[in-house]
Amino acid sequence: MNTHNIEKKEHNIATFQVTVDAATFEDAVNKVYLRNKKNLYIPGFRKGKAPRQVIEGMYGSQVFYEEALDSYAESAFAFGTSEVDFRVVGAPSLVNVEITDDKEAVYTFEVAMYPEVQLGQYRGLEVPKNAAEFDESLVEQELENVRKRNARLLDVERPVQKGDRITLDFEGFIDGKPFDGGKAEDYDLEIGSDTFIPGFEDQLIGAEVGEARDIHVTFPLNYTAELAGKDATFKIVVKGVQEPELPELDDEFAKDISDFDTMEEYIDHVRTEQKKKFEDEQASEYAGRLMQTAIDNIEVDLPEPMILEKLDEQLRNYAVGMGMTGASKEQLLDAMQIDEATYQAVMRPQAEFEIKTELLLDAIVKAEGLEITDEEVEQAVQDMAGEYGMEAEQIKNYVNEDVMRTDLARRKAGEIIRETAVDKEPEPAEDEAPAAGEASAGEETPVAEEAPADEAKEAE
Repeated sequence: MNTHNIEKKEHNIATFQVTVDAATFEDAVNKVYLRNKKNLYIPGFRKGKAPRQVIEGMYGSQVFYEEALDSYAESAFAFGTSEVDFRVVGAPSLVNVEITDDKEAVYTFEVAMYPEVQLGQYRGLEVPKNAAEFDESLVEQELENVRKRNARLLDVERPVQKGDRITLDFEGFIDGKPFDGGKAEDYDLEIGSDTFIPGFEDQLIGAEVGEARDIHVTFPLNYTAELAGKDATFKIVVKGVQEPELPELDDEFAKDISDFDTMEEYIDHVRTEQKKKFEDEQASEYAGRLMQTAIDNIEVDLPEPMILEKLDEQLRNYAVGMGMTGASKEQLLDAMQIDEATYQAVMRPQAEFEIKTELLLDAIVKAEGLEITDEEVEQAVQDMAGEYGMEAEQIKNYVNEDVMRTDLARRKAGEIIRETAVDKEPEPAEDEAPAAGEASAGEETPVAEEAPADEAKEAE
C-alpha cells in the first residue's frame, strides 16, 4: 500500500488516497470468493464447487469486488493515517473507491485534522468572583425538601389540588387513534411535578375520585419525531387522591432521620452542608468563567467531524448515566424524547466548549512543558482505588495509563489558569457610582474647588 495525493483544505479538513496493490487486492477478492462459494449454486456444479471463473462469468467479473473493497477499507485507512503528517480526529468519510486498469484498489478518504491552537492570555486573567453571599433560605428550602421526602400520604375524598399524589388510568389518542407509549394503569402522579406534557397536570386539578375526563395537550416540538407538535387527547380516570402530611420539625423528627438528638443540631448540620454546597458551586462557577475567558483568548478552527464525534460521545455518556449502555442512537434519542437535529442544535454549544477546553489545556501543557511523573500516576491510581473501594491493580486494568497521564496534565494546566487568576473588582453600576462631590467610604472629603466646565462635564 502507499499513500498519496494528500491535500489539506479549509477548516482543518484534508483528503488523501491509499492505493492497495493488485496482488493484495486480488488476495482479498479470492478470500471473498472462498467465503461465499458454499452458498452459491451454479448449474452443472455441485453447490459450493463452482470455480471462481465460472461464477464471475455468470455474474460479472466484479461480483466479489464490493465485499473485498469493504473488507480492506479499515486497513487502508489505518495505513493512510500512519503515513500523513497530521493527527486525524473524528470519524473519517470514504469519499470514493475505484479499481484501476491495473486491478489496484484506490481509496479516497476525507478526514478532520487535529486543529492547531494559537494561545492567548491564560495566566493572570482578571475575572471578578461572584459576589453572591450564602442565603439562609437555602437551609429553609432543604428542610422543607426533607419534610416532603418524609411526608405521610393520606387518602382524601375531595377534588384534586396542586401537591396531591393521585393514581389514575390514562390512554392517549391522536386523530382518534391510540399511539404507542400513551397508555398506563394505576399510574402515580404528583400534581405540580411537571413530569408530564405541559398542561396535562393542570387539567387534572379539580377532578374527583372515579371521575373520567378528557385532557387536551400539544406535544412539544422537541419531542420524539412521531409525536412532536401534534395535538393529543388523553382519556383519564382518577382512581385515588392522597394528600401529603408533612412532619413537624421537632427533636423526634431529627432523631428519626439523622444521628442528631435535637432539631437544632440537625439544622446546624444542614446549614454546614448547604454552605459547603454553595461554596463549591461558587468555586465551580468561577472556574467556569475563568475557563471561558481563556477559551475566548485562543484562536482555533474546529473541524465539523470533531464536533459530531463529541456530540456522539455526549450521547454515549448519557446512555451510561441512564443505564442504557449498548442502546442504539435512535433508542437513546427516543428515550430523551428528542430528534437528532434538535439534539445536535441544543448540545452543540456544550460540545464546542468541551472541545475547546481540551484543546486549550493541551496547548498549555505543551507551552508550559508540563510532565506527569510515574509517582503522580501511582498516586492517582491509589486515590481512585480509595474512592471506588477497589484494589490499585484493578484500577490499572480498567484505566488506560496514557489517558490518565493526559487527564493529569490537563488538570495541571487548569491549575495554572486558576492559581494565577486575579480577582478583579466588578465595575460598579451607574446608579452605585459616587455622586459628584461625594467621597468613597474611608476617604477624606477634599475641599471643593470650582472645576472648569469641561472637567465638570467629564466628571458627571
